[in-house]
Amino acid sequence: MDYKQSRLKTKTEFTFEEDELEYSMQDNSNHLNFEISYGNFPKRSQKYFERNEWLRNVGFIWLFLGIGLTALNFFQGNMRLSFWTWVGMICLAAYRYTWSEYTYFDTDEGRVLILKDSQSSAILDEIKTRRKKAFINWFENLEFESVDQASRSLEYMVKEKIFTRSEADIRLDSLISGKHLRLVSSNDGKPGQLH
Repeated sequence: MDYKQSRLKTKTEFTFEEDELEYSMQDNSNHLNFEISYGNFPKRSQKYFERNEWLRNVGFIWLFLGIGLTALNFFQGNMRLSFWTWVGMICLAAYRYTWSEYTYFDTDEGRVLILKDSQSSAILDEIKTRRKKAFINWFENLEFESVDQASRSLEYMVKEKIFTRSEADIRLDSLISGKHLRLVSSNDGKPGQLH
């Protein structure tokens, strides 16, 4: 499954493989390309707002030039705003009302930016779904030596928002009842251990 996003000079591409996301981002100064396993995504995302700084800078230049020319016109008896004042105000208005919103995840491999557009919800849902599945697969392959160890692992899963408290309690009860966590006797003289 692939998603492509583009805004001004920033282009991002998401390729959802079975075990990892292949992410690519390119803008004026960077080109990143890396793979990240779904279990390495943090549970929380953050927001980032991008504005066109060039519009703000050029808007102030034109506005100050226009104010200076308007003042000069005023002293010459002409009560008209300079053309450059209007250009500066238009640039500043465009700066104020045109911006991009991103959701991002800071990962060990790099920052994953998701532009808020018609695809952003689908991309975020896919990351969250695959992250949860990766954690559940990891948990189901664990072997526990004690109820306490299983309980700590389940607490971690609740903290990571993979399981709700009630789901964790049901899983712990299931492990204790012998479906996955059972007492087995060993031949080395020790009493039975929990696995």
